[in-house]
Amino acid sequence: MKRSKLATHKEIWNTLSKVDCSEHTESKNGLTYLSWAWAWGMLMNYYPNAKFSILPEEHMQDGTVMCNVEIYIDECTRGMWLPVLDYRNKAISNPSAWNINTTRMRVLTKCIGLYGLGHYIYAGEDIPSPEVPVKKGKKKKVDNQEVESLKQKDAYREKLQDKIDRTTTVVLKESISAIDNIESLKGYWRKNSEQIESMSGLAQSDMKKFFSERAEELTI
Repeated sequence: MKRSKLATHKEIWNTLSKVDCSEHTESKNGLTYLSWAWAWGMLMNYYPNAKFSILPEEHMQDGTVMCNVEIYIDECTRGMWLPVLDYRNKAISNPSAWNINTTRMRVLTKCIGLYGLGHYIYAGEDIPSPEVPVKKGKKKKVDNQEVESLKQKDAYREKLQDKIDRTTTVVLKESISAIDNIESLKGYWRKNSEQIESMSGLAQSDMKKFFSERAEELTI
């Protein structure tokens, strides 16, 4: 479907975070993984102009390797990183080309998750946040059972939002801490402002405070 305007972080998140990925996951060593091929195919389905870059690997002093990717949708950018791991999810020293290639695909999938697709998997939930449809017209009488069901859905949604906020906060704070000049910090804030504005009140205030403190450190 052809879009008439550029996508925003908020629009992308609202679209992809509602996709149920449960039939395309697999479990290994107690962790749940999403098929990278399906994840990329689904991203193409909604945003066929999306592109990704595999950034140079970071080689650590102990011989382990960190893989990095970025995904671009219109003017939106998301980046993710992941160390090359063995079957026990331990960082591998001097990994093979196959190990690195496998990790690239895993980190690509996680980066797609930052846009919303399958994000609930990394937040520890089983299904995406359900939507409660709003219908126009005559008001329908709601019985006690329906009221209780709606309360449970609201509680579930709040719980999921809290987990999403905590996960997003960790990612953003790590990135902000690594920035070493005020202009780059301002640019990073502009790129991620929509995502921050979509966070709950407390999480949003925490991020703004953290940003202000980092800005102070860089201007001293």
